[in-house]
Amino acid sequence: MSILVLTHSFPPKPSGSAIVMRNVLLEFPENSYYVITQTSKAVEKDVSFDDRKMPLYRMKLPRRADESYKLRLLFMPVIFAVSLWLCIRKKCDRILSVYPCFAYLIVGYLLSRALKLKYYLYMHDTFEEAVGSIRILAWLAVMFEKRAFSSATHVFVLTKGLQKLYQKKYPQIETVLIPHSIVPDSAVSSKNINVRKFNKNDEITIAFTGAVTLMNVDTLAVLVEAIQQIKKYKIRLIITTRSDKKWLSEHGISGDNVTVDYKTDKQEVLNVQRSADILFLPMAFDSPFPIETQTALPTKTFEYMGSGVPILVLAPEDAHLTEFVSLNMLSFSVTDKSVASLKDGIIRLIENRENRIQIVQNALNSIRQYNSKKVSDHFLQTVIRN
Repeated sequence: MSILVLTHSFPPKPSGSAIVMRNVLLEFPENSYYVITQTSKAVEKDVSFDDRKMPLYRMKLPRRADESYKLRLLFMPVIFAVSLWLCIRKKCDRILSVYPCFAYLIVGYLLSRALKLKYYLYMHDTFEEAVGSIRILAWLAVMFEKRAFSSATHVFVLTKGLQKLYQKKYPQIETVLIPHSIVPDSAVSSKNINVRKFNKNDEITIAFTGAVTLMNVDTLAVLVEAIQQIKKYKIRLIITTRSDKKWLSEHGISGDNVTVDYKTDKQEVLNVQRSADILFLPMAFDSPFPIETQTALPTKTFEYMGSGVPILVLAPEDAHLTEFVSLNMLSFSVTDKSVASLKDGIIRLIENRENRIQIVQNALNSIRQYNSKKVSDHFLQTVIRN
């Protein structure tokens, strides 16, 4: 078996999709896969990852191709040509396209048809439901999504929310759940849990790490307003993100008790998470992509679960995130977007140390089932069997 993997993101770029793909390929034998990805200067780097040991072929596309769908369209022939060359050179007999980048989904599908190879699709996000008002992307989604799904030997999905969506949308197509995972022993030990009891004059830190987008910006603004209204406790919000500070301020995310910065090392991001008192995990109530809101599960969820810090969720009741954390009581959840409801939730969480300890214990117990070796082996065996 030799599989060509087409993915927009791969380490040392520490995006959610990049880390998912690193973990899912961990158990693949040497020389059994080749990854084509895009060269881009990562704002953050996972220094624990040595990409020299991976069979990577990085295309030197302009940095702006990360942000411009027009440039991605323009460079699709280049991606196709490089993929064709490598596929023939390495005698690949399978192709895996990783979405959320439409170019890699389409190129993988077309290449598999041209070479008559087995085609696999790994959906980290929605395609047709998330293109918005961009006409060319809407046309591409209508043209290629169903064709790619129908021709795939297997369609892998990242979340149960996506699995439910596609089972309803394409009932004749079986999907396989390949969730996000964490490397064994990367979570803190349950013996080292240190959930402190707050004194009246203590500064309490709530932290959020990751991208601020239309999928969470409205809920972060609610958090800022809620902590500003809490006079009983001294609360500081720390946001570690590369999102533009001016854009954040325009959306109400600023203030004397709000610190916004970014870290250049993934380990520093993990340190921010583990030194916080509460980790904030939001999902938008007013997103322009409601289906995406209902099906997504932020990859930071698993980092949070392994941090040893209690999680506070603000998300719609019908969001997959809410369902996921509620199943095993992994967080204190608020499903009402009002400032008053979130304010009350924060105070209750601060004042109930036993609840915070239980949340942390539940999360650390649950994270074990998302062992990257087990997830990678399941993925590998599914590909080998077919």
